[in-house]
Amino acid sequence: MVMSVFSLFLIHSSLYVALATVFLLGLVAISVIALVIFLASSARLTHAFGYSSLASGTLCLLAGGARGGGFANIAVGAAGALVGARNTQDDDMEHDADVRHGKVMKRRDPMERLRRGLRPPPNPTAFWSAVAGFLYIAIGIPFTL
Repeated sequence: MVMSVFSLFLIHSSLYVALATVFLLGLVAISVIALVIFLASSARLTHAFGYSSLASGTLCLLAGGARGGGFANIAVGAAGALVGARNTQDDDMEHDADVRHGKVMKRRDPMERLRRGLRPPPNPTAFWSAVAGFLYIAIGIPFTL
């Protein structure tokens, strides 16, 4: 029992170390972008870092929200529902010759794929992307004041 708790702690601690490493790599990338902006313009280095951090945080929030909210998969489903296209994802092409040759059109709700996209499964990557976005914004705000 003690060994399993210890191994579980090691797994979670290695995950947190990996997340912290990725976050720090993001800060390094933000610093490089800020340095390029500082050298290419008349902006102060602190302002360049602050605005770069704000922009990166906003992108992380948008990316995390799109993936976690299911909005990354909606475009195809919404376009198909708009034009009345048929989703062939659930068709059994191998075993049903009529479906394979296009002789049978199975009746489906065109909005089903859109509904599935709005209720996605849990996505920890999207959650941590949004958390990183909030942290990058929190780090950038003091540099822009």
